[in-house]
Amino acid sequence: MNKNGVKGYIGGNTLMEMTIAFHYKKPIYIYCDISEDLQIKEEVYGLKSKFIKGDLSKIKLG
Repeated sequence: MNKNGVKGYIGGNTLMEMTIAFHYKKPIYIYCDISEDLQIKEEVYGLKSKFIKGDLSKIKLG
């Protein structure tokens, strides 16, 4: 989503929540692409996030 004029913005608090999910081996889904200008993009990629590009059918349950 867009925030602060940045397309695909992910903030620090969300990154912290993603880190906890990664620690507990939970899948991390990101709804839309993130901006290449995002300062924490390498951290987001490092958490093995799955980019679903708005397609909720890509989320596997169970």
